[in-house]
Amino acid sequence: MSLAFAMSRVRLLQRTGRVFAAMLAALSIAALLSLSAGLLDAWLAFESPARGIVVTSAWVVLGFAALVLLFLAMRFSEKQAALAADRILASPRSPASAALSLPSENSTPLAELLASRAREAAASEIAALPASRVIPWRTAKPAAIALVLACLPIAILALAFPDATSTIARRLASPSADLPPWSKFRFALDPAAPSAVYGGELTLAVEISGDKPTEAVEFLIRRPGKPEIQRLPTFRESETRFSRTLDSVTEPVSIAFAIGKARSEWHAVELLLQPKVLAGTTSVKPPAYTGREAVSATLDTNEIAALEGSEVALSLTSNRPLAPSALIFTPATAPGVEPVPEEIPGEITASDTITFRWIATRPGTLSALLRDVRGTPAAAPLVLGFKAIPDQAPLVDLMSPPRFLLATPSSVLKIDGRAEDDFALSKVRLVRTLE
Repeated sequence: MSLAFAMSRVRLLQRTGRVFAAMLAALSIAALLSLSAGLLDAWLAFESPARGIVVTSAWVVLGFAALVLLFLAMRFSEKQAALAADRILASPRSPASAALSLPSENSTPLAELLASRAREAAASEIAALPASRVIPWRTAKPAAIALVLACLPIAILALAFPDATSTIARRLASPSADLPPWSKFRFALDPAAPSAVYGGELTLAVEISGDKPTEAVEFLIRRPGKPEIQRLPTFRESETRFSRTLDSVTEPVSIAFAIGKARSEWHAVELLLQPKVLAGTTSVKPPAYTGREAVSATLDTNEIAALEGSEVALSLTSNRPLAPSALIFTPATAPGVEPVPEEIPGEITASDTITFRWIATRPGTLSALLRDVRGTPAAAPLVLGFKAIPDQAPLVDLMSPPRFLLATPSSVLKIDGRAEDDFALSKVRLVRTLE
């Protein structure tokens, strides 16, 4: 083995140990930075933008420190490797340093021979060194001690305050996530999934546990894409329950409750758009005996009329995708008689259209309360009057002869009359009696 190869081996093993020590030192710095950032977050309760700046700054410092440590660890010359090998060999001759100090070219053959033998002897001694002795494990000892000392307070805090440590760790691991700062308070929002009808009002309440609030409880409002947070006072319902009402909700917002630096999670208020009837059509198919064809028309009045026995279809088109709902038919009754409403199920014929079908039997009132696919009801039901037209009896008018007539057996009587119906006559029978 040549002296150059042996020295390369020493340098590689020495660098391995030094890089390991540098990694331990970098981990120590990372632990100190994490501890510092966590204590600052527990004290100042950073929101997402500020928390992101703190975490980014910590990563920049850690990266710079790691690069410096790695550069110093890899900066290990051949001369330093020779000194390290001589220190491990513990020989008073310092064979590695002496072999490196010999000139590469000698004036006489004898000097060249002696220099070659010295290099070979040094290479043999260095090659015989085991890797475990060449790797400078002792250089990692200070870094390991520093790592233990840096991790010790983190471990103590984790054992003493597990909830706080877990919360702060998650906030630092995800600086952009919506995670509330750790506090002794626990917030339970009512309702848990707030929603409001467009233009309506929304009442929100919070039940606070963990400790009694000693500071004012505030109601926080944040609009999407805007960093500003509006703070409003709350109404105290009890020692632990507070509420606030939002009027005329017309845009999506996120809300939270806060006590000083402690706050609940941000909850997005779902804005519900109420379905409205944009158009309606009716289709009436009279009974077959009438000989009339089905008629379709646009719903432009608040009343539907159909002959008794007709098949009626009412289609309503909304501005929102609709969910199945029922049409309530309340029949007209005599005074003092309680009507019994009937449900007419609806069929979704298009995403925004629902159709109701029934047989016309009696007059009454129709009421349809539409709901969209999210369950949001319309502001008011659509109310229509329904008129069931009865089939009138045929009219018969006998003009001649009169009701009572005296005649001989050979008399000729003139019969004159007319019969009519509102739809059609199937047959006419003449009945006579003699006395």
